[in-house]
Amino acid sequence: GEKSDKFYSLPVALSGRVLAYVSEKSKPLFIGDTVCAANDGKIRKMNWLEKVLYPESIIGVVGGIPDYKEWGSEKVQVDGRIWINLK
Repeated sequence: GEKSDKFYSLPVALSGRVLAYVSEKSKPLFIGDTVCAANDGKIRKMNWLEKVLYPESIIGVVGGIPDYKEWGSEKVQVDGRIWINLK
């Protein structure tokens, strides 16, 4: 099938950061938290032991938790995602 224009307007990355969905199994996230990929393809917070034992799993740090629904001049839907500063 055809993809909608909305699909192509979603940002993948911007200046070293991405909008990412949070796994439902993740603990609450705050700016500065270290994150890795979750089994469901989303991101989740790493605990201190995981960071020590599996530093290669770190994909980034929470850079922002938007309280707005749209981002940028293209009015991209944030849809509950958060900003991750990539490693």
